[in-house]
Amino acid sequence: MYSIVFFFFNDTATTEIYTLSLHDALPISPKEYKDNLRDEYMGLFRKQELFGEFTSFEGQVYNNFKHSVHIINIDKLPVIKEYIYIVDWGFSNPMGCVVLGYDNDGRVYCVEEFYQKGVQIKVLIDWLKARKKKYNYVRGYGDPSEPQNIQEFTRAGLNMTAADNSVLPGIDKVYNYIAIAKDGKPRFYIIN
Repeated sequence: MYSIVFFFFNDTATTEIYTLSLHDALPISPKEYKDNLRDEYMGLFRKQELFGEFTSFEGQVYNNFKHSVHIINIDKLPVIKEYIYIVDWGFSNPMGCVVLGYDNDGRVYCVEEFYQKGVQIKVLIDWLKARKKKYNYVRGYGDPSEPQNIQEFTRAGLNMTAADNSVLPGIDKVYNYIAIAKDGKPRFYIIN
């Protein structure tokens, strides 16, 4: 859903701006569809996509993240049922990788991070292999923009598939994990 923006220039001194949210303006959108979007989208993303508000994500994609809530000590880590890893390729820009653990309640814990600039793929492969015994990764996901890197990981014995690189749905999904759920806890933590 997007907004229609109208600019009315009254004279050289004033301009009036009106926004009309397609969410509310189009009667042809089924109510169930709009209700599902209201339930699914949260925060700034919801305000922008559903209600046509001018929001700024720059530097604050996850404005619902709070250090005091989302960063916990290792002794608070529950029993983890499976671990995965996610890679974002880089060389000039840093290469990033996170190891994520999922508990029995579906909460996600970022247990380790790799973030280095100017390194070859082999360095990250070695980093992950050194931790494989500890985490026994079920699978990994890599940025699909470099399929040869995904193949190299697979040849090295690290199960990796191409990630879904849909940006806005990905941001929204992480935002929802960070949000405080009905049980008073978020669905995402970072281990200190």
